[in-house]
Amino acid sequence: MVGAQRLASLDVMRGFAVVGMIIVNWAATVANHHVSVVPWPLLHAEWTGLTPADLVFPAFVVLMGVSLGLNYDASVKQPFRRVLVRSSRLFAVGLVLSNLYWLRDPDPDTFRILGVLQRLALVYLATALLIRHSSSRFQIVMIATLLVGYWAALLAPLPSGVPRDITVPGANFVSWFDRVTLSGHIYVPGPSGYDPEGVLSTFPAVACV
Repeated sequence: MVGAQRLASLDVMRGFAVVGMIIVNWAATVANHHVSVVPWPLLHAEWTGLTPADLVFPAFVVLMGVSLGLNYDASVKQPFRRVLVRSSRLFAVGLVLSNLYWLRDPDPDTFRILGVLQRLALVYLATALLIRHSSSRFQIVMIATLLVGYWAALLAPLPSGVPRDITVPGANFVSWFDRVTLSGHIYVPGPSGYDPEGVLSTFPAVACV
């Protein structure tokens, strides 16, 4: 959106991303209940690899970046309060949706802190501030720093002494960090648990936006 006008191509791409999200969520539900065989392109890769379903979330964050870039290029500077309120609302909605089952059967060990909408909220807040208060050169440096830093974190040794293996779920420093900082509130619990929307993995999403 630029001023009061809508950019049709951006809205169309948002529509495709939403349709993709609905289809992928439906496919996951069907697969979980073993109703029928779901084609592999509609399911996320279990750990390693890439499927079309894995491109839905990156599409959302890229479109968010395009929207922010257009707004700020047009000098439509959103007040910090509006950015904070918008991200807070999105985080709150995500917190509720991530814990619908918990609301029916409250258990402190199953309450999830982060999720897809929560990540979008955090990424929006961080990126809006970066775009507003930094130069393009600094943003390029930040992108490189975030991506290289995340790569280094994945290859870092685990403090617990467990062998690191990025091809094995949970056997990396990023997952270990989530298990410590989110203690008991991650998507896949346990000593080898991990969270696909964890703390450190949020940083490359900021770079993507």
